[in-house]
Amino acid sequence: MITLGQKIDNFTLKDDQNNDISLYDIKNDYIILYFYPKDNTKGCTIEALLYKDYFDKFKELNTTIIGISKDDIESHCKFKNNYDLPFMLLSDPNMDVINRFGAYGEKNLYGKKSFGIIRKTFILSKNYEVIKIYEKAIAKDNASRVYNFILEKEGK
Repeated sequence: MITLGQKIDNFTLKDDQNNDISLYDIKNDYIILYFYPKDNTKGCTIEALLYKDYFDKFKELNTTIIGISKDDIESHCKFKNNYDLPFMLLSDPNMDVINRFGAYGEKNLYGKKSFGIIRKTFILSKNYEVIKIYEKAIAKDNASRVYNFILEKEGK
């Protein structure tokens, strides 16, 4: 389980264009890793569109946004194109990274228990250390909460 203050080991996943993206190749001040259940579903679309709305603000804070799910590259490509998403979506079909971050487990939706991807967000420093964890991120306010946290870290 990933904990606050922990340095994240490098990982490499494919993006929506089938490019290998390694965490350690990202050199911004902050990196947002947000795990989400499934492309083109209601909650995940809401969350992605809000990150899109905040994209330029995050860019001003030298922050990279990365969405990760187990969806395949083709699904990510369609999702990005459908909504003109300006940030990376990484595919983790074997759920290696998803499991490492504890973003898979039991979920409870309207009293019905199931297992699946948990909406979870990690904010990393430029040294790849975890500076904030949102254990149960909420689609409709995840982007704003993350943005406000980074603003506060920047003393703005």
